Order: sequence, then structure tokens, then C-alpha cells
Amino acid sequence: MDDIKTKTNESFIEKILNIPVEITLGAIFFISLFFIVLLQIFSRELIYLIHFLNIPIKIASPVWTEEAARWSWVWLVFITLGALEKGGTHLKVVFFSAMLSERTMKIINIVLDILYLFIIIFLLRLSILQTIKGAGMTPVTLPFSDMWLYLSLTIAFIFALIRLVCRIIDSFKTIK
Repeated sequence: MDDIKTKTNESFIEKILNIPVEITLGAIFFISLFFIVLLQIFSRELIYLIHFLNIPIKIASPVWTEEAARWSWVWLVFITLGALEKGGTHLKVVFFSAMLSERTMKIINIVLDILYLFIIIFLLRLSILQTIKGAGMTPVTLPFSDMWLYLSLTIAFIFALIRLVCRIIDSFKTIK
């Protein structure tokens, strides 16, 4: 019953922030990665089979799949960064947490999150510059600019920044 009350008392911003955008996009990129790699494998095997059976057909494996698989992987990894931030599920060393009080640990985590916030802001700035620079470059086998690859960094850091700020605000609320 309490879950129903908390769900209805959520603000509009909290409802928006609870939408699993990163997970949804990550799933889309994972599925696309899976099918691109599957296409790579089957096209290579088909070529080997045609060659083995000595069938006089010239067929080539799609060259673009190698680069598209790499791009899907990059997008998958970076887009899910925001989801990791939302849950605070990055790898952490919690050696001292057992030795410190809960309040002290919360304060240390807030300080670390604020430091991390500055790192994310710096990385966001660098990713924007790289995205702009990538607009002038094109990949070898794909018909669009490298800007679209580097845009994954920018979007990931924006998601991470939003999730991190929300986590810091929530952490301040829970200090006793």
C-alpha cells in the first residue's frame, strides 16, 4: 500500500527521471548489435559454404557490419552509463564502509559524488568538442559522419549528469 502512495506522490520531474530511457536505448543497441553480428557470421559462413561446394557465384560479405557492430557496442556501453549512475551500481571499493558510521559514510559518498560531478562536467565538455570535431570525419564503410558515434559520449554524460545530480540531492535529503 505504501508503494502506491509513494508512486502517486511523485512529482512530475521524479516521474520523468524514473523512466528507464537508458535501459530501453541500451536494449535497442544490444539487439541491433546481436543482429549485425549474426548477419556477419551467416554471410561469412554462406561464402565459405559456396566456396566449399564449388558453386560459381560471386558473393561478398557486407563490409559495413564490422563498423556497425563496433558503433552499436560503443552506443550500448555509453548509453547505459546513466542507468548505472541512477542505481549507483558502478564498481566501488567499500573497504572502509564497515569501519565508519552510516552518517560519515553518507557524507563521504556525497563528497565523492560532488567530485565525480566535476569530472562528468569536464568529460561532457570534452565529448561535445569531440562530437563537433567528428562532424568533419566519415567512417570507412558507413554513410554518415563520425559525429553520430561521438554523440553517444555526449548523450551518456548528459544522462549521467542528470542522474548524478538527482542522487546528490537525494543523498542530502537522507543525511540525519
